[in-house]
Amino acid sequence: MHPLFTRIVLLLLFITSVAVANAQKHKPLVKYTSFYYKDVKFIVSAPVLLPQMLEKGYLDTMENFAENWNQSNSPSDELIFALRSLIAIERNEFSISKMPWDFEYLLKDYVKELKNSQQSPESFRYYVQITYTNYRYDATDATIKLFRFLQSWSKELIKKRKLDSTQLYLCNVFAGNIANPKRYLRVNVDDYAEINAFEKSVDTLHEKCFKLKRESTTPVAHLLTGLWLPGGQPYILGNHPEIGMQLGWRDKKNEYDFTWNIRFLSPAPNYYQVIRQDSLFNTNHYDGGYLGFDYTRFVIRKMSFEAGYMAAVAWDYFNAFSHQHYTSQLSPYELSSFDLNAGLHVKWFINRGPTIGIQAKYHVVNYINNGGTNFNGHAFSIDISFGVN
Repeated sequence: MHPLFTRIVLLLLFITSVAVANAQKHKPLVKYTSFYYKDVKFIVSAPVLLPQMLEKGYLDTMENFAENWNQSNSPSDELIFALRSLIAIERNEFSISKMPWDFEYLLKDYVKELKNSQQSPESFRYYVQITYTNYRYDATDATIKLFRFLQSWSKELIKKRKLDSTQLYLCNVFAGNIANPKRYLRVNVDDYAEINAFEKSVDTLHEKCFKLKRESTTPVAHLLTGLWLPGGQPYILGNHPEIGMQLGWRDKKNEYDFTWNIRFLSPAPNYYQVIRQDSLFNTNHYDGGYLGFDYTRFVIRKMSFEAGYMAAVAWDYFNAFSHQHYTSQLSPYELSSFDLNAGLHVKWFINRGPTIGIQAKYHVVNYINNGGTNFNGHAFSIDISFGVN
């Protein structure tokens, strides 16, 4: 195995072990003090103050409370969404246009936490991160009380108000009557035309933003894994797996990448000859790589798919001797070639974000090996890419 590749693997293993070790350390909890009061005051005071405000009809004050909580260092988005929705319904001012675009995710979190707090109260925990510290505040008791208040309020609204379908849906979720909000909407799609229209408008907006991003100049990064398949004289080197990475940039129809691949799995299936210091050596060692500049022109472009032609120029190389045998007598131990290649590049976009793709290329190579085995020929490579753009 190439020594550089070994170092990279060891470095990645070290970084991973440190990250795992840190992740396994539970962030310490702290007792309630004035030092971090501003970070937890809203969730602590919510189950005390909000019922009093509602009883006295101080809905403006409740709205200010929700807004200040939302602007604080430690907002609880799902709880704030529930609070704001119920205030708007109570005031007869609810508008679906004012709902956050990610309301389904907020409802999912709300229902999950509500369910856990009721079915497994002994194991349920709700923590608030303290800003600029490694500490978290255990707000479990306050959160359970707040859930009870929101449930009670929602049930009261269902009883005393004539609610439209959207309001009734939200109140039933906040009351704990709907176990899976997203699935419930899909099953009863005909009953919630307003919500469906809102989701479609949000989806359309996301598509426009995604399209704008794809058509602007933006950086790209990919991880690669695949297989290198030599033909012609290089065939004696055998097939080898490869891993690598790409860094570059793209615009509407073009992508430019600097590519580095490492090939491994020594030895080669056949021996070949290399002349060093006027002596002929037989070897079957192989570890190699590819350093190149790749260009793609996308000719098919859909919202979740694009495909095009790619071409590249590169330096292709492999080591004829393992690092354990590096001596001045065997130097240079590397055989290299100019690599001119072309092929197809296909990408699929996952939820308008990360990509998974295939890069299939045909390579023309001629590894310089004066006096030794002839390595004039070609190769095929196929790589699966995982990336962001």
